[in-house]
Amino acid sequence: MNKPPAFQFYPKDWLDFKVQRMSYESQGIYIKILCFMWKDSRDQCSIRNDDFEISNALGISKKRWLKAKAEILRNGDPILAQKSNKLISKKLQKISKKMKDYRKKQAEKGKKSGLTRGTTVEPRLNHSSTIVEPKGEPKGNSSSSSSSSSSISKNKKKNNMSQNFEKKWNELIKIWPTGAKGKLNTCRVKFNALCKQGKLEEFIKIQRGYFQFLEYRDKVEHFPQKCMHLSTFLNNWEADKEQYIGFEYKARL
Repeated sequence: MNKPPAFQFYPKDWLDFKVQRMSYESQGIYIKILCFMWKDSRDQCSIRNDDFEISNALGISKKRWLKAKAEILRNGDPILAQKSNKLISKKLQKISKKMKDYRKKQAEKGKKSGLTRGTTVEPRLNHSSTIVEPKGEPKGNSSSSSSSSSSISKNKKKNNMSQNFEKKWNELIKIWPTGAKGKLNTCRVKFNALCKQGKLEEFIKIQRGYFQFLEYRDKVEHFPQKCMHLSTFLNNWEADKEQYIGFEYKARL
């Protein structure tokens, strides 16, 4: 599962005494280090305690970094911990664990829900099947009749699929936010392509998970995120599927 792209940020966290007692420069450096931790580290809560690397990443001199570091690692009451040559944010550590546990739980619920609903698979035409000829019908018409019947069946199935694709497309553009639809003709071409590749069901599951993720960001993290443009989503949905498939948000009662 992909790493959560953002962490919760509340005004009360920024107005915490440990943050506010630092100089403005050190406060800015502190929040930037948190961003480095969340974006670049595997555990999303630590950074290597290398003064040269950190000062370069911050774009300041090593002297300025060491001055800010002394404020951040204040004797007796540090805002970041030092362990195994790393600087660690215990706050990000808790946030990361909480979010990963939640997403894992929702993914498991989604899988269980899918198993409960089951999947109905339509039987495919088997061209090797033996065709039983009706009694009393001349053998000479058997091949022609079966060929015509098969052709009608294929056309009917094709029309049904086209109608289903059309229905799903209309549902998609209906629920997608107006300002994020973009060029519908281009989006329609991409949508038709994934339908022809047999990926419609998977796409719908990921689209639902994405909308659930947006609701989670808004209601749980209090960090609303704009819905991406439909064309962008159609381009990236397969790459992002591990992040959104099975994601489910349930409001607390």
